[in-house]
Amino acid sequence: MKKILLLTLSIIAFVSFAFISAKSDEVTYKVDVSQTNVVWFGKKVTGMHSGSIQLSEGYVRMKNDKLAGGTFEFDMKSITDIDLKDPNYNAKLVNDLKSDNFFNVEKFPTAKFEITKAKSLGKNQYAVTGNLTVKGITKEIQFPAFVSVSDNGGALAIISNKFKVNRTQFDIKYRSASFFESLGDKAIDDDFELEITQMVARRQ
Repeated sequence: MKKILLLTLSIIAFVSFAFISAKSDEVTYKVDVSQTNVVWFGKKVTGMHSGSIQLSEGYVRMKNDKLAGGTFEFDMKSITDIDLKDPNYNAKLVNDLKSDNFFNVEKFPTAKFEITKAKSLGKNQYAVTGNLTVKGITKEIQFPAFVSVSDNGGALAIISNKFKVNRTQFDIKYRSASFFESLGDKAIDDDFELEITQMVARRQ
């Protein structure tokens, strides 16, 4: 009986140690939204526009010094345009983007992205796969990213190349030639692009 008890205690101790060790290999970083910049690009027949959007919060998970996951929440009310210098035209575009023609930010004030897979390509490069939720609709997207951890492990930085998102998959069909005929030079591309030009996260 004593041997059985000792064996049971040994198994419990081993399992507990293994669990703690596995957890200790995983580190969570909280995104510093003040040092994060996400840029958007939209094209139409007659030109293009660009702007930025802020994160309201975000977390990045690293395991064994590799990107393992992450969740990010976008503040859709923070969307701006940076190419139009005339304040009236700028405000008109931003208000249009916030309206139900596009993102309907009054009803959907946030968008979310969750990393579901991060394939290491070597030299801190990853092929990131995840679920993007916009206007309550979730679709899988993929994009390339570069993740660099500081020497002391206290912080990390993320940047990405430009990657495309098909707005019509999120029920944003305004002036889409895929859904409306005879738009002529009023047509707006179905795809818009996003780029993480800077994201800083600090170890929790």
